[in-house]
Amino acid sequence: MKAMLLERELSQMSGTIGTSFEVLNVSAKDILLGVVPSPSVEQRRFILSDASTATSRTIQRLLVIDDLDVVIVDSDEEETASTSNNLESEQLRALNAIVKLIDTSIASSNCFAIGISRTSLARLPTQLARVGRIEKEVLMAPPSLRQRKDIFEFWLSTLPTNKHLSASTMNAWADQLAPRTAGCVASDIQRICADALTAAIARQSQSLEQIQSLKNVMQNTCVEWNDIREASQMYIPSQLSAMDVIPPKFSNQYNSLSSGVDFRTEFDQVWKEFGGYNDMKMRLFRTVVRPWRYHIMKSESSALIEGASAPTSIMNDMLDSSRPSGILFHGPAGNGKTLAAMCLASSLGLNCVKWLGGSEATLRSIFSRARAASPCILFIDELDSLAMNREQDNTSATSGVQSRILTTLLNEMDGITNAGSSQSVLVVAATNRLDSIDAALLRPGRLEEHVLLSHPDASSVLDILKMKTLNMPLGDSIKLDELSEALSNKSASCAQVEGLCRDACLIAMRRCSDETDLSTLSISDSDTKEAFRLIT
Repeated sequence: MKAMLLERELSQMSGTIGTSFEVLNVSAKDILLGVVPSPSVEQRRFILSDASTATSRTIQRLLVIDDLDVVIVDSDEEETASTSNNLESEQLRALNAIVKLIDTSIASSNCFAIGISRTSLARLPTQLARVGRIEKEVLMAPPSLRQRKDIFEFWLSTLPTNKHLSASTMNAWADQLAPRTAGCVASDIQRICADALTAAIARQSQSLEQIQSLKNVMQNTCVEWNDIREASQMYIPSQLSAMDVIPPKFSNQYNSLSSGVDFRTEFDQVWKEFGGYNDMKMRLFRTVVRPWRYHIMKSESSALIEGASAPTSIMNDMLDSSRPSGILFHGPAGNGKTLAAMCLASSLGLNCVKWLGGSEATLRSIFSRARAASPCILFIDELDSLAMNREQDNTSATSGVQSRILTTLLNEMDGITNAGSSQSVLVVAATNRLDSIDAALLRPGRLEEHVLLSHPDASSVLDILKMKTLNMPLGDSIKLDELSEALSNKSASCAQVEGLCRDACLIAMRRCSDETDLSTLSISDSDTKEAFRLIT
């Protein structure tokens, strides 16, 4: 899309300033793979063309090099290349060919070089990022909420839909899709619409005879709301490809085509799968969800979700300044810290990127890609395994590696490697050993909001029991309120409460004989008591 935007801007400039552009497009990926020899016939013709044409005031020559990021060698790859120089030599040859092409073009034909890359100028090799070659950087940030809405409206208008759908309905689709696709670029939105069309064609094609007649299938295909909804829910932004990403779930409000979604109601619906802990949910909404929602949408004041009154400028500044930079869920094991992080991401409508461990270079790369796809959530589970208290850790074998990872994490959270830019990455971590976390991570400005998930009380246990036994055939003798009191007195965790429901169901199934009709089977009070005794 960056190349397409450049082509469009050049076309507009030609009509405005009266200057035509002669452009040579080169792909660094093709040079690396050896698809295009260096220099090719087209490149030689471009370089050795008539000097009078090159110096004409009405013609400006441009050398556009796409995919420059393929010549970047990461730190981890450099270590591997020290023993096997295959990767390094291939990228070095491609880099030398690109540098030679830029120098020759500029020297012989007064050419202007433009590079296109997914990475910043600071990450390009120093042979390219210097005066006389690639000097300036123009950042193309991911589309904002309003821009994503406009892009959705354009691509939705190209899809075959029901003739009875009005333009206002299509706009309502775009209004609902734009907040749930944060971090997606224009090509991602185009791909979402293409996936929705593919799903509609698959639904229309019910037999092989219909598949063979593709023309008839296309004529009868209509993209429905569920097609575009499912496609957007399953899609992961290209900036986060090859990473462990959990996309946000759509709440039940998105099943309808209502024009607006109240994010307080949406928050309640998303957190229905997390039973109990009502005080914790209320705290998260007030201190995390509400400030971050307004921060994400503050530049789109006219696009605020209907049903939530737009804040005044003073209130907006207060909400923006009060939003936490990091959340830490802590408490005993089995009480839903990971599930709470997933629900928080869905209630914010953001992608959740999970870090599964690695070196300092991997951690820097994940933060960099998360910023490129911001706003999003970066989730670090089992934080105590990589950010142990340096005062308590005296093992020399691991202290050096963990100290470097901790330093990198602190620097990235402070924004040292990306100073001066607006960051919309919320760091969420989970641990069951709060006392083992280094104090530098727990101060304000980092993981400042600490949310305790202790063992559930009787009320929370009752909510969990009702949720887990909703589709189970319970006998009349079972009293969930008494069972919840017993579990609470035993200090059972949420996982143990869920395990009790599962064990009771299995005990009831083992109790019946093969001839017994399972449709008449019910879980009795004795089954729950036997399952209760299994809790240690």
